[in-house]
Amino acid sequence: PDLNMELWLEDNDRALPRRLFITYNLLPGRPTFSAELSDWDFSVHPSDSEFMFSPPPGVQQMALKPEAAAPTGTRK
Repeated sequence: PDLNMELWLEDNDRALPRRLFITYNLLPGRPTFSAELSDWDFSVHPSDSEFMFSPPPGVQQMALKPEAAAPTGTRK
């Protein structure tokens, strides 16, 4: 309910994504995002290492605060 998303695909065997629309319904003015996707290049074969995160020097990982535990008790 907070957003609408449309993904337009080619009408063929590949069914490549060609267009993406997102509307943020709960934000003031219902802003939208759109992207036109083209020039797919299937000759590129990146290695897994290209998708590995390498933090820059001096950066520290921070622990996130755990979620609050749900209250315990009995319901009748």
